[in-house]
Amino acid sequence: MTVSSVSRCAVHFSMRVLLTGASGYIGAYLLRYLPRDVRLTLGWHSTKPKQQNSDFKMLPIDLNLPIASQLKKLKFDCVIHAAAMANLQACEDNPDKCMRINYHASQELAEYCQATDSAFIFLSTDIIFSGKHAPYAAADVAHPINTYGLSKKMAEEAIRKVCPKAAIMRLALVLGKGLNGTINFLDWFIGRLSRFEKVPLFKDEIRTPVWVDDVAQSIWMVVTGKINGTHHLCGDRVFNRYELGRLLAEELSADPDLLYADTAKNTPFNRPANVSMLAGDALPAFSFDAGLKKYFRGSGHE
Repeated sequence: MTVSSVSRCAVHFSMRVLLTGASGYIGAYLLRYLPRDVRLTLGWHSTKPKQQNSDFKMLPIDLNLPIASQLKKLKFDCVIHAAAMANLQACEDNPDKCMRINYHASQELAEYCQATDSAFIFLSTDIIFSGKHAPYAAADVAHPINTYGLSKKMAEEAIRKVCPKAAIMRLALVLGKGLNGTINFLDWFIGRLSRFEKVPLFKDEIRTPVWVDDVAQSIWMVVTGKINGTHHLCGDRVFNRYELGRLLAEELSADPDLLYADTAKNTPFNRPANVSMLAGDALPAFSFDAGLKKYFRGSGHE
């Protein structure tokens, strides 16, 4: 059930939550699975969310500027920090901007949460690992090999220092349809197949993909269950991108000859080869096959 299908006017709100990056890919799904008793404030950096639900407050947050002064006199029970500069090439081209948005702004939000006794949920990435020692558990040491991964690693370290009770959620490759105009790997993949265009897919980049619905519901479970620590949100199967593409093409009944194996070595920046992750007891690995079935044979692909 989505929030748009539920009348919230008579609901007793027991938790006030600020969601940064509300206009982004993960943010849109967090809105879809919003618990009924959460009063949500939508934070946005560059793109205002299209969500027009009058129950939601809108809060512009410029991640390039000091955060504390922008949240002055505001109090939340929890902050979910989903905003990030996530395009790997853009991060390499603009390292100072990447560090400001992904590292410094995240640290300042953590300091705000610690000062106001608010829970803090930080969305991180599997790209913090070097790719040389997979599979990775949550306790394994991160050794990023690109700017994006470094910015997230530095943010994680700062958050643990200034806000010890924070929850750090490392996301694997997240699969699902983009909402509100966001475009992701699966949209790109399906789009090329639908136009009968060749699809290059890395044979030497290995991930543990997870479906976006599972990610969104897990984040809300962490929020409402007041879970902290570092956790991996990943699926239970390991694929390189080419293998993943073949499986997805089969579900789409698409021509498999449109796919061809490429190498990540041709990209202009470093990409870790194998960042497959291991889930923990608190948040076990999600069934990739169940998510696949739901997406292609249920309502996810509509």
